[in-house]
Formats: sequence, C-alpha cells, structure tokens
Amino acid sequence: MIPRLIAAFTVFLLALPLILSVVISFSPGQLTFPLTGFSLRWYEPLFSRRDFASSLGVSLVVGTIASAISLGIGIPASLVLVRQRFKGREVIQVLFLSPLAIPAVVVGVSLLDVFVMVGVSDPLTRLLTGHVIITLPYVVRVISASLEGFDRQVEEAAMNLGADEFRTFQKITLPLMKSAIVAAIIFAFQTSFNDISVSIFLVGTTFTTLPLVLLTWTYKYFDPSIAAASGLIIGSITILLIITEKLVGIDKLMGAFRVVT
Repeated sequence: MIPRLIAAFTVFLLALPLILSVVISFSPGQLTFPLTGFSLRWYEPLFSRRDFASSLGVSLVVGTIASAISLGIGIPASLVLVRQRFKGREVIQVLFLSPLAIPAVVVGVSLLDVFVMVGVSDPLTRLLTGHVIITLPYVVRVISASLEGFDRQVEEAAMNLGADEFRTFQKITLPLMKSAIVAAIIFAFQTSFNDISVSIFLVGTTFTTLPLVLLTWTYKYFDPSIAAASGLIIGSITILLIITEKLVGIDKLMGAFRVVT
C-alpha cells in the first residue's frame, strides 16, 4: 500500500507543473490562479506570431531530419557493433555513446569552434550536425539493446528457406525491431526538439528553434503566452502517444525504453 502511495505521489508531483501550465493557458486575463474564467485568447495569436510559427517549423524540420539521419546511421552501426567482433569495437562503441557523457554545453561550444574554423555559416547545416550528434547515441543504445536479445534462429530459418540476407533483414529483422525503432525515433525527436544547450550556439539571428524562442519570451512577456505554447506541445505529445498506442502498443514501447535506463 505504501509503495503505491509513494508512486502515486511521485507521479502527481511530476505531472503537477504540466497540469498547471495547461490550466493557466486558458486564463482570460493575465497570470492568475485559480482562474476567473475560461478563454482561448492566448492560443489564437500563437500561429500569427512570426517568431513562434517560424521557430516551430525549424524545430519540427530539424527534429525530423536529425531523427531520420540518426536512424539511418544507428541501425547499420548497431548491427555491426552487436553482431561483428573486430579490433577497436569497444572504442567505436564508446565514441558513439560519448555525447551522453559530455555536457551538452561543451558539445555546443566545440561545434561552434569547428564551424567557425571551417567556415560553415548555414544555421540549418550547423543545427542538423549538432542534433544528429546528440540524438545518435539514443538510437544506437536502443537498437543495440534490441539486437542483443534478438533470436537469430528466426533469421537463420528464413535464410534456410531461400531468403538472402537483404530479404531476411527486410522481412524478418526490421518487423521484429519495430518497437525498438519507434522508441529510438521518439527518443531522438524529443531530444532534438527540446534541446537548448547545443542549439543556442548554432542558431542564426532569424533561424532559431522553439525552445529558444520560448526562453526569450520568459524575459519579454509576463502573460500566459508561454503556457499556451506549452499546452499546445503537451496536447501534441498526447496525440502522438495515442497514435503510438494504436500502432505499436505502449507496453512494448516501454519495454524498449527500459533498455536505456
């Protein structure tokens, strides 16, 4: 009984800021609690604000492309690291996972120095490079853990029946890795979408991400605008979880998530 109460209280504490943020976003006036009414006035102007709309587009594009690149690199890299034995394998594994141990600020400053030295000024290129670096470890970790517990006899049975390696990977390996792949995509996208520490060194004056814009709003405005933006993001995440439940199942997804803890 007591462990359940502790668990419920912990969940409540974790969810309370999110709940309050959503509630405050429907305030008819300035920041007040409890609410004196109900209004959508803080949601209506969000997409008409150029900084919000443009930064949201940047975050979505960068997060999607960075996740796709990380997945494209992470799956074959994990297959090699898990199934092949060669000299220097452990060193390569450490290099792939090193961004998890290095402070994000250090990664951002180091990348900025490199881009200045080589003359890369395009903020999209800089952001994509930085976000691939910070998302790739999650993809490699999740996919590798999935492959560690993989039953190779299923693949061997397919090849004994005449399938070549590519067809076996396409028809057998990938479908069995579906939960891990979805978990890796979610990890990578949310890491990219939420990042501030690396992005702040790589963005341009007119090309920036949503978290950085919301950070500047905290200095400029004292109204529920930020709460409305947060409510929009929370609602989007909720919809994404519902879709994930329909496609994969939260139980399988949580099983894939546990491999990174």
